[in-house]
Amino acid sequence: MGSILNILVLIFALIGFSRNADCDTLEQNNLIVNGSFEERKNCPSENIDINQCENWVSPIKFTTPEFICEDCHIDGIPKAETPFGSCYIRLIIRMAKNYSAQEYIQGELIEPLKKDSSYLFSFWCMKEDLSKFYLDRWSVLFSSNSNRNYQIDIKKVNTVLSSNRAIKIAIVDYKNKTSWFKVECSFKAFGGEDIITLGVFRNHMNGDFRKDKNYIVNRENIGTVGHYYIDNLRLIRQRR
Repeated sequence: MGSILNILVLIFALIGFSRNADCDTLEQNNLIVNGSFEERKNCPSENIDINQCENWVSPIKFTTPEFICEDCHIDGIPKAETPFGSCYIRLIIRMAKNYSAQEYIQGELIEPLKKDSSYLFSFWCMKEDLSKFYLDRWSVLFSSNSNRNYQIDIKKVNTVLSSNRAIKIAIVDYKNKTSWFKVECSFKAFGGEDIITLGVFRNHMNGDFRKDKNYIVNRENIGTVGHYYIDNLRLIRQRR
C-alpha cells in the first residue's frame, strides 16, 4: 500500500513539474522601456507632446503623435479610458490619400535582442470613434541603436516609413473590435536590435485601409483621418 501511495505521489509531482515547466516558457520581464507610457517628464498639456513621455519619440520630425494622460487637463482632444493606467498614445494611421501625416512611435529596449532567440511582442489598441478608417494591420520594426532609423527608408514626399525587416501583424475580425483589444506576434531576432518602431509601414500597405460605413463627419476638418489609441506594449523573450 505504501509503495502504491509513493508512486501516486511521484506521478502527481511529475504532472505538477510539467505544468510549471510549460508555464515557465516565457521570461516575464518586459524588454520595452516604459511600455505602459505611465512614466513621464511633465504632464502633457496643450501640445500633448510625445517627448514628455519617457523613452518615446517620433522617428519623423514632421509628425506629432499625441501623448495623453487622463489625469492631465487637455482641451479639444478625444480621450479613451484605458484599463492599463492613466496614459496612452494616439496615432494617425491614415491622413488623406497620400498618407501625408502618417505617425509612428519609437523607443529603446532594456537590452539588445539575442540572435536567433524567439520573442513575443504584444500591445493593446482601439479605434477612435471619430476615425473614418479601420486598421486591419500594424507594422513593428526592431532595429539597432547605432542608427535609430536603421533599415528604414523615409520618403521625401510624405511621412511613410518602409523597411523590409518590419513585421506585419494582421488583425483578425477587425470590424468587430469596438473596444480595447490585444495585438501580438512572435518572431526570431537577427541579434543586436535595441530600438522598436511601431506604426504602419509602406511595404505593408497592400491596398487602402477599410472605411467605416457608419462614419459620419461631425467635427470640422476631420476629413479622411484615421486615428487609433495604443497602450501597454510588451516584449517577452521566449525560452523555447
